[in-house]
This record gives sequence, structure tokens and C-alpha cells, in this order.
Amino acid sequence: MKVTAVIPTVGRTETLPMVLHSLACQTWPVSDLIVLDEAARPVSESYVVNQAMDLLSLQGAGVKILRRRHRRGIAAARLELAAEARTELVLMVDDDVVLRPDCLQLLMEKRTTDFAWAVPYCFLVSAAFRRDGYRDSVVSKDASVVREWTARYPWFVPYFNYAEDFTQAIDVAGTQCILWNRSEFLEEAGGVEKLGRLPREDTYLTKVTGPGLFVSRARVDHFEDDSQAGRGAWESSVFYRMHTAVMEDPEGFLRVMGGKDG
Repeated sequence: MKVTAVIPTVGRTETLPMVLHSLACQTWPVSDLIVLDEAARPVSESYVVNQAMDLLSLQGAGVKILRRRHRRGIAAARLELAAEARTELVLMVDDDVVLRPDCLQLLMEKRTTDFAWAVPYCFLVSAAFRRDGYRDSVVSKDASVVREWTARYPWFVPYFNYAEDFTQAIDVAGTQCILWNRSEFLEEAGGVEKLGRLPREDTYLTKVTGPGLFVSRARVDHFEDDSQAGRGAWESSVFYRMHTAVMEDPEGFLRVMGGKDG
């Protein structure tokens, strides 16, 4: 089955070439690539970005860049890219997430029509040091605090490196890298664009599109700034509080933030 890879970018030209190169190295090749460029300076001006796109083109993938200067938020970007794709399966990837060579292959092998989407396990790679940022190697997955958080927040589940793939559906996940059934996504997620630029409205997309599947053997590396590292303090983390607010009451959070443009 053919897969279209889509990438919304805000101009991270230091990581985007790695993302594109990782797509070119997939054991399950992508048939098309669409990049939505919302950077102040076009990513097409980057030599290494063009080289990576050329590599995909030489492998037979169709390559397209959509250019827009005014950002409307990541949810709107994903909806636009999904509408632009011409295959039923769409691989949505952030511009700072690098796929392991067999990532798409493993997602494709696990996906079924029962699930709207499938996600891989995500490693955090900090600029200052390299570590597994979404797993506490000391805390067991059976610990009470872990059971409590995974019960309250389904999107927390993919960030633990469990040995086996999940056999049950999960309701919500982060969307750093996600394989989606395009038609179901477009049908269910259309209204999410109104969330504007809320923190993690991309994660909310998975909640409204239906259950998904977590594939632990499929791996990606998420390159992040130092300021985003150290998310192990779950109870006090702004990152998780933002997630929680959007998950539990997106409309209320929107009002608190001052409306769509707030």
C-alpha cells in the first residue's frame, strides 16, 4: 500500500534534512512527500534540505512544497496536508523527528482497519545530552504512579518503553510521528482547526478521530531544545498540564487563552 509522508515545518533546517533523509531510508518506502512550509525564510533555500528532497525524488517519490507565511497552528497544518495527500494512508511527521529505518514497516505491519492511527515509541534527543527522555528507567510500568497516570491520560502511554506492543486500542497519543487513515482523519478532525494555536492541539486530533495502536518496536528520535528537556516531573510539568487542559476541556481552554487568536 502506498503511503504519503507529510511534514509541517516552521523552518527547523538543522533537523528537517535528517527527517527527510530518514524517510528516504525507510524499508517501506513512501510514495509521496508533501511539506507545508510556514517558516519566515523558505526551507527550500537550504542546500541540505534540497539534497534530501532530491534523494527522495530519485527514489521515485513525488515531492511537493506548499508555502504559507502565516501560521494557523499545527492542527490546521495537519488538516491541510491530509487534504492535499492522494493516498489513503498518511504518515504525519514533525520537522524534528527522525525515523528509524524500519519504523514505517513496523507501523504498516501492525496497523489494521480497526484503528484510525498507529504511533511509534518516541525517544528524546536533547541538544546538550542524549537520553531516553520519555522513560524513567527507575520507575516500573507497574508502579502505582505509572498506573495512575496512564489511566488518567491515555496519551501518556506511548512514552513508556514497554517490551511488547500494545494489544488494546489507546484513545489519545502525541503526534510527533503518526500513521493515519486519511479519510477517517479528514471526516472526524475537521472541527479541530478552530482550536487555533493552543498547546498540543495536534494531540487532541487523535482523541476526536478514534482509537489507535501503539507499536513499541517502531522507534523515532525526537530532537528537542534544552529548554524542553527534563519532563520527568510529571505532576509539576507545564507540558503535561497543557496536555491535560486541552484534553479535558478544549473549548474552556480556548476561552481562557483569549479566543482563537489569543
